Amino acid sequence: MTTPAPEDPDTAAVDQTLAARNLRSAEVIAGVLDAGLLHAVGRPDKLPTVLFPDVDENVVQAIFDLGVKVGVWGGQAMLRPQWDPTVLDRFQRELEAGAYEQMGRRVRSAAQCGRRTVSEHL
Repeated sequence: MTTPAPEDPDTAAVDQTLAARNLRSAEVIAGVLDAGLLHAVGRPDKLPTVLFPDVDENVVQAIFDLGVKVGVWGGQAMLRPQWDPTVLDRFQRELEAGAYEQMGRRVRSAAQCGRRTVSEHL
């Protein structure tokens, strides 16, 4: 007895599901790497100078401070179910217009996740 061939899958749905799964996995892997980096340097305040040992300490601090601002904004955006994905749409268009295609694609993905999150809460 042979198993019947599965019906043609909805490629877009499969792509979206697998891409979302991969992104979640990437977040877990990134978290493990972040924890490992902290373990290696010992203290969070050592992270900037370890990553940029040949750069002026003031420049390193400015880069680190910017990273903190970006991280806080991103964390707040993800925690709010009323998050307005249209803000990300604007950022996506600006990035792609500036030839930052990969970053624009990631922002578009985040906006799409935000739309699903908002609709789930309505």
